[in-house]
Amino acid sequence: MEMKYPLYQQLPAEKKTVLRDTCYVKDNFLFDFERLEVYKLTVDFIEKVFEVSEELPKQVQYSLGDQFRRAALSIANNIAEGSGKTL
Repeated sequence: MEMKYPLYQQLPAEKKTVLRDTCYVKDNFLFDFERLEVYKLTVDFIEKVFEVSEELPKQVQYSLGDQFRRAALSIANNIAEGSGKTL
């Protein structure tokens, strides 16, 4: 079964045991934040941002395009970081 989110990677057999609360899906595992719908939407958004930034004119692709990509990645990073915090 192909996963909808291509950024998820298959782990080698020796990496399947993880000493934290995870949700196992066949041969892959998901960290807690990867089960959040907002994170899944963010991954889709990041892919779109990368596609759009590649289409920008060369004059702005390395400045504005890079800033767009870093901002999109920051959203996913913040979700991952925030999900690990306890109240």
